[in-house]
Amino acid sequence: LEQLRFNENFEYQINLTNDIDSSEIKISPMILQPFVENAIWHGLMPRQGLRNVSISFTLTSYNYLQCTIKDNGIGRDAAAKIKEQSGNTANHKSKGLGLVFERLKILQQQYQQPFTVDITDITAPGGTVLGTQVTLTLFIGH
Repeated sequence: LEQLRFNENFEYQINLTNDIDSSEIKISPMILQPFVENAIWHGLMPRQGLRNVSISFTLTSYNYLQCTIKDNGIGRDAAAKIKEQSGNTANHKSKGLGLVFERLKILQQQYQQPFTVDITDITAPGGTVLGTQVTLTLFIGH
């Protein structure tokens, strides 16, 4: 849908390793979507040139699915500066990620298993930001 919304202004890939049967794995609603949306809206759209986001799924063990969302956007610091300059920080409080973290906390309590998120900027050796990577590790309950 975001591809249509932004007039196909970016490319995307969704990758699964061969050992994943997508019909067998269930991910709680609204866990991935806010991270992908943030990558597109805040990372890719302010960027000039080729824009790309990839979503990859890997089984790290029989019970854990790792989902990695990578973009080649402007990075978190640059996105925060744009938001601050536009004045959106005072008027708009994003709830999407806060709700995701609350859902993950509830899932962790319910299943007594880790549900983790790691967000990092992808940088070149000289420190230039090349994008952002979000890694979620989810218990899939086999």
